Amino acid sequence: MPAKQSAVFALMIAALACAPVRAQTNEQIELQVVPQPYLERDFGREAAITIRAVRPLECSVVFNEALARVDLVATSAREVGVQLNCNTPFRLRATAENGALRHIGQYRSGDARSFLPYSVVWPSMVSNGGFRIAQNFSADGRQWAQGLEFLSGTSVINQTGAMRITWGNAQDLLAGEYREVFVLEMEPVD
Repeated sequence: MPAKQSAVFALMIAALACAPVRAQTNEQIELQVVPQPYLERDFGREAAITIRAVRPLECSVVFNEALARVDLVATSAREVGVQLNCNTPFRLRATAENGALRHIGQYRSGDARSFLPYSVVWPSMVSNGGFRIAQNFSADGRQWAQGLEFLSGTSVINQTGAMRITWGNAQDLLAGEYREVFVLEMEPVD
């Protein structure tokens, strides 16, 4: 017999044996199953879960327009919107192709009528750590042509501003189109 049935059977015998001899009664004892309590040793068992997640790298620099046309005689400045976004520390490099607004087709070195010097005022942007970004980019065209670099110690999230390019008197320039190409490169650093 299984152990549980044996215990029930023994208890019934003991109850009948205790009954007085002169009064014969037929008692039935109902046994109820007592729920098994949880013991302290059942608590405190450990469960572990490991969560691994990846936040993709986002690093971009964008001008709000690819081509900015101006009338050099009618105006002396142009603003171009810039947006920086990098969710890790980054390096920002700036270069300009010519270092001046150069005549397309008739540029001659030393001929002041075929190029127009300019300067750049870099927008006031701050990183997530509150540090100003690339203050050294406020410079003249010759410095941009040599290349400028800024190394951040933190990330920058969706910072926008207007890069302002200014130039002097364009009255004596040769007629025709003038051109400069600005390049900004952003890369994550360790």
